Amino acid sequence: MEGWGMSFSGSLAIAVDDAAAYSQTFVRRHIASLNDGRTVVVQVRALRSPNADRPLLRLGTRNPLRLAGEVMASALDLPPPSARALRAFADEHDVRVLLAEFGHVGVRVHRAATAAGIPMFCYFRGSDASRHLRDPRYVDQLRRMFPSLQGVFAVSDFLLRKLAAHGLEHSSSHVIPSGVDTQAFVPGTKVPGLVASVGRFVAKKRPELVLRAFALGAAGHPHARLEMVGDGRELAGCRRLAAELGISPKVTFHGAMSHGFVRDLLARAEVSLQHFMTAPDGDTEGMPSSVQEAMASGAVVLASRHAGVPEHVVDGFSGLLSPEGDVGHQADALRRVLADNALSRSLAAAARRHQPRRHTAFRDPGILRREGHQGNHRRRRQR
Repeated sequence: MEGWGMSFSGSLAIAVDDAAAYSQTFVRRHIASLNDGRTVVVQVRALRSPNADRPLLRLGTRNPLRLAGEVMASALDLPPPSARALRAFADEHDVRVLLAEFGHVGVRVHRAATAAGIPMFCYFRGSDASRHLRDPRYVDQLRRMFPSLQGVFAVSDFLLRKLAAHGLEHSSSHVIPSGVDTQAFVPGTKVPGLVASVGRFVAKKRPELVLRAFALGAAGHPHARLEMVGDGRELAGCRRLAAELGISPKVTFHGAMSHGFVRDLLARAEVSLQHFMTAPDGDTEGMPSSVQEAMASGAVVLASRHAGVPEHVVDGFSGLLSPEGDVGHQADALRRVLADNALSRSLAAAARRHQPRRHTAFRDPGILRREGHQGNHRRRRQR
């Protein structure tokens, strides 16, 4: 969020797994913008580079000998071999602070950061503070990591509560949504009846319920159409379901598209329709970027009351929320906004006003080094 402290001299290292994945726009924005762009990347898996113009250290390796060395060092509680590489990288690029994106990235890099003497923070975003918590080994790794952290971020208070339920609390914990660039995501010329749904076709986003809600809610509105952006294992089944529901002519499946495509779609859309639910494996959202982007774009958010969504979408004021799994309720909400232009305009305007105050992407990491700074964020202290 803008207006927090000042950027520091030197570089901020951002630890990632696969920031090149199309869905991790928030991580790529951090790499590009935090600390006035003075960032370097530490990659914990041997994958493609997320940003070719940033110095990159690959800590992830498939070399059996190096992996054995890391495991042995961990078992003997010794500094891992990766610490030497990280320290040399930090010296070369004047790294002052390391930010691990996601808890599972943090547990892979914290021992190296600690041994290298680099202050570290960890950012939790969704599955890393929900589904992964079902693995006792992961929880144990987090418990060993937390005392070494300078601070913890999460995109919603919901995720901090999930962590706290497993005894994972930190004295410097902050709720910071991933944010949205409110100068890029702006309302455009709205297309009457255009409904957008943006997100991967995975269990926690329940795209099949989005289709069912649209089929019911748009039944009396022949001009309404649904455009869905995203890819995933549920996509083929959703194509079949659209045909079964008789709405295929009104639904476009775009597949995975660029962030620019999403921005242009939301600028034109009157409505953003999402239905988040806890997946069978325990996976949840944190605070979906798609909701923040829709609000900034002046699209009326119709979503389920899930994870951090109700922390930011005020039901009846800046969007309409439905109980998880209640397709009928969400269909009624869609029917209302399609039929009532005044209601639609009011909800969209309130959502847009909400953005600069609460969801603007923060552009400097003053909070990373200024304990006690009072900014526009929420803090939970250890009880």
